[in-house]
Amino acid sequence: MISISFFGIDQFLVGQYSAEHTENLANLFETEETAINFIATNSMVFHAGSEQTTWHVLVTVRAPSKYKPFEKTAADYLLRTIGDITLHVSLQFEYFEEGCFYEHINEKYPPYLAKTQLDDGEYDGSMYEVGEDPAHDEEEHQCHCHDHDGCDCEEDIFHGLDPNNNDDVYLGNAFEDFEKKMEERSKAMDIDDDDKTK
Repeated sequence: MISISFFGIDQFLVGQYSAEHTENLANLFETEETAINFIATNSMVFHAGSEQTTWHVLVTVRAPSKYKPFEKTAADYLLRTIGDITLHVSLQFEYFEEGCFYEHINEKYPPYLAKTQLDDGEYDGSMYEVGEDPAHDEEEHQCHCHDHDGCDCEEDIFHGLDPNNNDDVYLGNAFEDFEKKMEERSKAMDIDDDDKTK
């Protein structure tokens, strides 16, 4: 894992930079793209009491020590390309031993979401699969049709709203029964935890 942290720059610029430079950096470090991550901190940089945010950006690269031979080439690339989004860059490298890195990857899901998955709706952001959380399943089953024709659902709070009209606003109580639903979800999770310990 190579993590590149930016301090004192707009987070969305870091996201854009990540999209444009991950592949090149992976090639420079002779590693897979999945090994490169960017961290966009919500931070400000000060020097002698004066704010330097976006004027002078601090960047830290943390990587396993096996990548040290690529440092100079990577540093030249980072300094040159980050210079496109700020005036000044201070860059430092920090290394750790390979054995000091751990991770857990849930095999049910890809390790990272791709922009195409978000755009195409392949992943709905849910942490659950059907059957894992009865309260969540019930919420997911709620009908969000907008005409109710041929639908056997209960009254839908979104009934009559046009999803394509940004001016069409739901004026009801969006938090109605919220505490009850959270309690049901909590109970469902407790039952699931009990089943796993048996």
